[in-house]
Amino acid sequence: MDRPPARLDDLIAYVTEQHPSGDPLQCLAAAVATAGVLGELTDHLVGHFVDQARHSGATWAEIGQSLGVTKQAVQKRFVTRPFEHGPTFVGGPGGKGPDRYSRFTKRAQTVVISAQHHARTMGHDHVAPLHLVLGLLDETDALATRAVIAQGVSLDDVRCVAIAELGPGADVQPEHLPFAPDSKKLLEMASRQALLLGHNYIGTEHMLLAVVRETDSAAGRLLANAGVDSEMTQQWIVAKLAKSSKR
Repeated sequence: MDRPPARLDDLIAYVTEQHPSGDPLQCLAAAVATAGVLGELTDHLVGHFVDQARHSGATWAEIGQSLGVTKQAVQKRFVTRPFEHGPTFVGGPGGKGPDRYSRFTKRAQTVVISAQHHARTMGHDHVAPLHLVLGLLDETDALATRAVIAQGVSLDDVRCVAIAELGPGADVQPEHLPFAPDSKKLLEMASRQALLLGHNYIGTEHMLLAVVRETDSAAGRLLANAGVDSEMTQQWIVAKLAKSSKR
């Protein structure tokens, strides 16, 4: 690499611009916040190309070799991260939860909690991506559902198919419903979609984009078969967000 995409002096100038007064403690706090954002960006940068390598047929062993780590290490980093456990939003939806959920909007938090509720009431022993789809459909005024409706797709039809695909659950449930690896991946991909759009929050629209981008998943196939197109979804969402920002 001839020249890094970001120079140290550029980053120092960026932090300094945030606090023209030059207060050293304020600049230090801004530097830490900037480093956190950059760390997340670089993590998703590597994750993006790990996903591409997997889709091209590369094994975890081959990916680990490229990264200079073991197969087990790369799987631990990119299969079950960073949503290792289900969310526990303190104070309910909109409350101040763990840091990894602090950027979720109130609606997005409600979607995740609704997904847990659907899994429990249906007697399932884990939260699957289709439960998250059901949670999205519950938020009928959110950008995600409006994007689906805009493509002439019936929310009720999608809901019925999702419930049918999930099927009946077991009589006995664990006290804590774990999130399936695919669900953790979906939440991570929602974060990536937000970063790709330059947003510092994660909303229902980012969750929907994550679902429709994962065409290999049951949730992605369900929406695609129902008539939800990935590119049309993104175009509609971007246009709506741009219109809102001009108000």
